Amino acid sequence: MTAHLIFHPCIHTVDVDDASIVRGLAPFVDSEDRTLREFVEDEFTHIDGLDTPWLTNPVSPPNYGAYKKFIASSLRGGEPIPPAFSAFIYRRSPPAALLAFYYAHEKPRQKQILWSAHVVSDAIWKKEQGFDKAFQQATPEAIAQLEKLSKDEAWWARLYVAEILHQHPEFGTPELVERLKSDERALVREAITRRLREALKKQRPPNLPPVDADLAPPSPREPARF
Repeated sequence: MTAHLIFHPCIHTVDVDDASIVRGLAPFVDSEDRTLREFVEDEFTHIDGLDTPWLTNPVSPPNYGAYKKFIASSLRGGEPIPPAFSAFIYRRSPPAALLAFYYAHEKPRQKQILWSAHVVSDAIWKKEQGFDKAFQQATPEAIAQLEKLSKDEAWWARLYVAEILHQHPEFGTPELVERLKSDERALVREAITRRLREALKKQRPPNLPPVDADLAPPSPREPARF
């Protein structure tokens, strides 16, 4: 809190755009220093307009413009995008993160990704607004679109599927979940298994080894691939 009160006014009184702030703070999203990590999260909340109670509020949608600019500049410069940053923005809003990566690429990608995201978002909207019958009717097509995205060559499209299934497990068929659990990208595997890890941590006696030790052996840190 002290760090936020001191540095937040300083950052936003100088002539620095939000994308530059994101570039400077992105490597510290998963900092072991709790104060620094919380400061970074606070800054990103200020930038994207998201706060936990309002994540699904259609009146206040997330603003991922600065994230898109950071991703685009990183891609142009051949610079790695910190995996923890990608995981962070996908956890907060999978649809907004997917669009940020989609539009950050200079070369146009197939519009199938946009259509799939639209179908899934439409189904989720029907669920959240209480249109139960319409949601049930929309679910099979949403699952079909998630199946397509889970096979996409772009890891950031597959990460979207993993996060959607984490937040909306009713879309997760056994085949789809297993495919993502064996994905070549660690971020995707971690996203799809996070619910299991969280559940095990709540049930685990305090004197036993960490939950992650019971899951698949850790893979070496993988280089960023775009």
